[in-house]
Amino acid sequence: MAYISKDDFNRLGYKLANADKFEQFRQSAEMAIDRATLNFYRIHSLEQDVDILRVDDFKRSICEMIVYFDYQGTGKSYELDDNGYQNVTVGRLHLQPGNSAMPSDKKSGLTNEAYYLLAIHGLLNRGVAHL
Repeated sequence: MAYISKDDFNRLGYKLANADKFEQFRQSAEMAIDRATLNFYRIHSLEQDVDILRVDDFKRSICEMIVYFDYQGTGKSYELDDNGYQNVTVGRLHLQPGNSAMPSDKKSGLTNEAYYLLAIHGLLNRGVAHL
């Protein structure tokens, strides 16, 4: 199941240089976000979530990753962990300095934008789940 469509991506104001690779980048972005959120929306229904802001920011986090993959040219989020970026900005995408200046708790394979969009809703919480 896809969390976002190309129409959602465009409606949220995002654009790709390599539009023909949207599906590849979408799949990679959704896998990265699922991994970071411990599959929150694979367990819970995205469509039935009443927290519209959380749903919107979750979708935006996927869009941010798609834009990053488009910029990078591949769909590999692990390359974020070993990068040497020094304050790169492309459109809305902003990458902070490499790992030497980044706290170790942010080595999640996400762009800063995606990370914060998820974090403000507690989707990166690593607490113990209640069964």
